[in-house]
Parts: sequence; C-alpha cells; structure tokens
Amino acid sequence: MHNKIVTISKLKKENINKYHYTLSLLLEGQRKGLINKKTINSIHQQIIVILRELILKYTKGNSTSVKVETAENIQKSILYVIDFKLASYSNPEKSLFIIKKTDVKKIYEEGIILLKRIIEDAENLYAYIKENKLKIPLEVYNSTIEEALPVFFASYDINYNAHNTVTYVDYPLVFNDLKMQGIIYINDYLKNLNLETNFCGHFNINDIKNVLNNYGHLYNIDYRQTPINIFEIVINNSIFSAILSNNITDLNISESQYKILKGIFTQSTAYENKVIINEAINKIIAKLKNKDKNLINYIRQYKPLLITKILNTIKNDSLHNLIITDNTGVKKEKIVFSSSKSMSNDIFRSLVEKIRNSSDTADKITIITSKVKSMDDLIDILSADCLYADEFKELYKQISNVELAVLAKMIFLEEIRAGQFHLAGLIVNEDFDEEWQQQYVEFILELSKIQQRKIEQLIDKIEL
Repeated sequence: MHNKIVTISKLKKENINKYHYTLSLLLEGQRKGLINKKTINSIHQQIIVILRELILKYTKGNSTSVKVETAENIQKSILYVIDFKLASYSNPEKSLFIIKKTDVKKIYEEGIILLKRIIEDAENLYAYIKENKLKIPLEVYNSTIEEALPVFFASYDINYNAHNTVTYVDYPLVFNDLKMQGIIYINDYLKNLNLETNFCGHFNINDIKNVLNNYGHLYNIDYRQTPINIFEIVINNSIFSAILSNNITDLNISESQYKILKGIFTQSTAYENKVIINEAINKIIAKLKNKDKNLINYIRQYKPLLITKILNTIKNDSLHNLIITDNTGVKKEKIVFSSSKSMSNDIFRSLVEKIRNSSDTADKITIITSKVKSMDDLIDILSADCLYADEFKELYKQISNVELAVLAKMIFLEEIRAGQFHLAGLIVNEDFDEEWQQQYVEFILELSKIQQRKIEQLIDKIEL
C-alpha cells in the first residue's frame, strides 16, 4: 500500500490582506519560515529599482527625484499592479513561490498586461451598461453612468496611479466593496451594476417607476433626487409578490395584500420566514428568462440581507417601511415641517454667549424656548457647547412631540428608511457624534411607551 503525500498549507489565509496582498504575503511567509529576511530585502530593492525607472519616465528623463508624495503614490501604484498579478495565482503558496523565484519586474510587467485586459473588459461592459441602462429619472443613477464612469476611463493612469479610482461613483449597489481601488474596484462595480440592471430588465419600466414613486411617498422624499438602489426595491417587492402567489413581475402590492404579508411574517417563526423567503426566491429564479449563474448567485447572496431586514422590521413593528404598497391616488397624511427663518449670525452668537454665561438651568431653557423659533437654530444651539448633561433633557421636556420627532428623524434617518428604527429599541451606549444626540436617546427611553408611540407616529408623517 502506497502512502499518499498531502501538502498541508502553512500559510494562514486570514493573515493575508487581499487589499495589500504582496506585503502581507511576505510577512506571513516570513512568520512561517517560508521566506527569509534576505529574500524579502531583495524583493524590496527590486521594487525600488522599478520605482526609479518609473520616476525617470514620469519626469521624461529629466530627473530621478520627485516630491515625496509623488514617489509614495507611484510606489503604491507598483504594489497595486504586483498585488493583482500575485493574487491571480491559485493559492498564496503559489504566489509566494513565484515572488521568491521570479524577477519582480517581470511580475510587474505581467501585472500591467493583465490590468490592461481588465480595463478593456470594463470599457466594453460599461458600453453595454450605458446602452441598456434603465430609463429611470434617478439622478444619481444617471449621473454615475453618464458622468462619473466616463471620468474614470478618461483619467485612469495605469503606470503611475493604478491604485486610484479617480472618480466618485455615487449610485449605491447592494454589494459594493469600497475597500477595492482603481480598475479592480470599477470592474467589480460594473459587474454588479450590470447584474442589477439585468434583473430589473425583467420588469415593466412603468411598474418600476410606480414602485419608486410609492417608495418616495412612503418616506416623504423625491426619489429622483435620493441615492436609493433600484434593484433592492424591485427585488423586495418581487419576492413579496411571489409569497402572495402573484406574478413575480407584478411589483404593485395593495394595502390588503400588505396585511396578508404582515400576517404571514408575524405569525411565522424566524426559521419559517427563512423557508418562505427561500421558496419565493426559487420561484423568481425559475421564472428568469436569462439563467445567468452570476445573477442567480447575486440574488441568493442577497437573501440573508432581506431575511435580516424582515426579522428586524417584525421585531420593531415597522414592516410597513419595507413592503412598498401601491398608494396611487391615496393621499397620505403628513406634516410638512417648515422651519421659521433662522436668526442672523450676530444675534445667534449673542444668544449663545448669554446662555453660556447663565449658571441656572431653568434660565437657560427659558432663553432658548423664548428666543429660538427656527428648528435649524435649535440644532445649532444643541451643538454650540452651551448646554451640558441633564440640561439637554430639561430642554427636551419643554419642546413639543413634533420637535422631538424632527430630532429623531435627523439623527436616525438611515435607520428609519431601512425599517430598523424603533424608539424603545434605542441603545444608550451607542456612539453618537454629539452629546445632544446621546442625551436625546436617554431622554426618549425615560418616556412612557404611550408617548414614545405618539412620537413614532409623528416620525412617519413628518416631511423635512
């Protein structure tokens, strides 16, 4: 009987940072005794040689020296290219073997060739996305495709600035790895954007516009000017339609259907809800005209995110913030908060000074409640270091529920939109940017459940 030799990896993959692949690979290799310090120093010296050559080209042969920041940037670019080439091998052991035995300049040059192919692929994919983009009047979606991405391709410098993304891509995706850089980030972004666009292409464009309008109606926003993700809103309502046994391309959900869904989710266990969602997703995948494996994997990857959101909204009694119902022709009661005109800078500074000079809390509160008529001024007062500790709570006691609701909406806008907000579930020791926000949470948690509920109802109606 022959003994089979099995090679066991000595390198711990968790110690290798994919965003700084080469340097972390060398450190882990040295830690495991697979590469010595002399070889690592030789690799660093070879990188410096590449750096000198590139600086000479950068200055068009006029100098081998540049500003420190420029040299550091070019060195980061070199490492980015080497990282990409080494990470292309099947495992870290292979990558370590290559960099030990191969001239680093050769690795760099091969990395440049690979990245140029990625650039070409990304340009082709971008052209396809632009040609097939959704006809949706969402500003951030259109500006990303029409303006931001062209800036990248026009400005990207593979030789001296390969690691720099050189543009701001503002349209949010469900999966968007912001730690990536350069063409690797843009290529990954384009792939995910294409998958999301392809999925939305299965739906009637007017139905998508309608559900986006309903989303804006729900949150009292103009969806066209808001950085929202189209795919997430569309797939959510598609999944809910599948649960209702509707046509999966029917994105319109009525109030009566919402009540049915709420009953299903609230009366089921967490495990049962996972099964329900999984079955709905399988229905959607089965109905897809394009059986793109990447799209199917993308949808399945999204599943745990939706499950978490549903469980959170059930817990917080805010499922209505997740299921977008068709409210065409229905006028939602709302409070349009129109703040009074703010006071001038001189008057505001004088008022802040007066509050600071007072040592009596009651006097401070009286000054604020009698002089401050603008919500913007109130926020500025709260941030002006003229109230301390329990003085904030004393002020909160004197302002209305509407004003308390406005403050909540300002602090927790993202959580409210995500359906993850519930006053009773606020955490006292959560990190906040300013003391007034921390004191606000403590104050709210001291209120009765009835008053908390009244404020929550106002939050749903307020339009800032």
